[in-house]
Amino acid sequence: MRNIFLNILLIISLSIFYTSVFAKQMDTSKTPLTEAINLYIQASKLDIESPERKDMLTKAVTILEQHIEKNPKSMEAHRKLIGVLILQKHYSKAVRVMQSAITLSPEDPKLFIGLAFLYEHSRNYEFASHMLGQALKLDPDNKMAKDYKVHIKNKIKLLDEMTGHQQNPHSSASPHAKMNTNKPTSLIAPGLQKN
Repeated sequence: MRNIFLNILLIISLSIFYTSVFAKQMDTSKTPLTEAINLYIQASKLDIESPERKDMLTKAVTILEQHIEKNPKSMEAHRKLIGVLILQKHYSKAVRVMQSAITLSPEDPKLFIGLAFLYEHSRNYEFASHMLGQALKLDPDNKMAKDYKVHIKNKIKLLDEMTGHQQNPHSSASPHAKMNTNKPTSLIAPGLQKN
């Protein structure tokens, strides 16, 4: 199951990297997106706890948020911002950006898989499972979504076994302290709403 995590992280990282390579080949002028990409690339080479890395990623977030504010339909900026937020481990904020990206491209199963990844890291496993179901509705043969959904279901089952709880489909109680097991009714998991 570690491979699923690595595949998702690889997809997000590659989308940022290849966009940066393409941007450098196509345009040598300094745009906000290329500036954010360069900060991301430089930061990714530094030690995880480095203050310089943290500063670079914070600057990249600021640049990307400003770009999105001016260009709210820029899917490229949304994807890059999500990648930077994942590097920062700001999963709740990345969830909100991913939700916004989904409104721009609701037929893209990769976005739902990415949202599932973020929900998993926020310990909202039922929402992760639901998002994978959405991805499979869009692309029923998507192997990554199928495998990842099995992984999430196994994680839920293991947690149930470890805590001695079995989910009662007629109960609205949440057996896991940090896990919402109620059936999702939206893209927003409890605790991740904007305040």
